[in-house]
Amino acid sequence: MSSKPTRKKIEAETEEISRNLKEGAKAQQTLSLELNNQMAKATKKFEKILEEKSNEVAKIEHQETVEASKKMKLSTCISSVENIYKRCCTNEAMVLNKPPILSYKSEEASTLDDKVNLTVQKLKVIHRYLEDFSS
Repeated sequence: MSSKPTRKKIEAETEEISRNLKEGAKAQQTLSLELNNQMAKATKKFEKILEEKSNEVAKIEHQETVEASKKMKLSTCISSVENIYKRCCTNEAMVLNKPPILSYKSEEASTLDDKVNLTVQKLKVIHRYLEDFSS
C-alpha cells in the first residue's frame, strides 16, 4: 500500500514538472518572439539611418562637384585674362612704336576673392589698352 501513494505523488510531481516545463518553454518562446521583434525594429531603424547617411553623402559629393566645376571655370577665365594682360603689356611697345607704359607684373593673390579683384583690375587695363589701340 505504501507504493500506491508514492506512485500518485510521483505522478503529481511529474505533472507539475511537465506543466512547469511547458510554461517555461512558452515563456522562452514569447521572449524569443519579443527579441525578434525588437531586432527587426532596430534593423529597420539602422537601415533608415544608413539611407539618410547615404543621401547626405551624395548631397555633399554633388555640392563639391558643383563647387569644383565653378572653381575650374573661374580659374580658366582668370588664366585667360592673365594671358591677354601679359600680351597687352609685352606688345604695347611694338604696336604703338613707343616705350611701354604698361609693365607686366605677375602678381600672386592668396585668396579667391583677391584673385578675382586682381583679374578685374587687369581687365580694366586691357580695356584701356584696347581703347588706346582703337583710337
